[in-house]
Amino acid sequence: MVSERPRQPQRALGSQAAPDRRSDDPASRPRQLRRLGRDLQPQSGRGPELRAVDDGQTASPAVTRSVGVRAAGRTGALKRRTGDPWKPADRYGRELPPFTVNLVVRDVQRAVGFLTPVLGATIHYADPDFAAITVGGVEMMLHADHTYDKHPWYAPLTRGERRGLGAELRVFGIDPDEVERRAREHGATVVQPATTKGHGWREVMVEDPDGYLWAVGVPAPSKRGS
Repeated sequence: MVSERPRQPQRALGSQAAPDRRSDDPASRPRQLRRLGRDLQPQSGRGPELRAVDDGQTASPAVTRSVGVRAAGRTGALKRRTGDPWKPADRYGRELPPFTVNLVVRDVQRAVGFLTPVLGATIHYADPDFAAITVGGVEMMLHADHTYDKHPWYAPLTRGERRGLGAELRVFGIDPDEVERRAREHGATVVQPATTKGHGWREVMVEDPDGYLWAVGVPAPSKRGS
């Protein structure tokens, strides 16, 4: 008679040990934002991988992988995507311009669902871990909280503290009145309505789902004669 060996308990990896349930509960999000980005999800049932690519560079076909495994050769970030990446990380890094912006967000899909309709972002690639986007001509990255589980600021991120306080993401050349309209339509927070300022901008300030502040504007009409 062969006796069964007792099963070893599974240990939680990375951010699975302490998820930010308060911030990521879909029921707590504005209904409009929950609807946004729905078309980015696959219908195969394999997972929440996002496959939208606006620049014609499609990602490789998805392969069967376990969700929640760590990337090969890495000791840090937890990976949740279930398919092949858009392109190798080292290739993407070498292609970046001198200045880029990286935002660490609770939910990549939710962030994409704000940036695309409200600020007209171009989505090059997005999955549950990462997105490569362009906003106002600036290349940007979005990284999900769980990919930063080995960084020193992971604990403050998962405590739900406000992000980006004291920083403004300023985008010049997008109609602020139209941005305000779209923000209200999609349930986003308008911190300051479209206003003509003394520094020569007509601008609006909107807050994205993670609390980052976007100041969007165009040149204000000149008060001087032509």
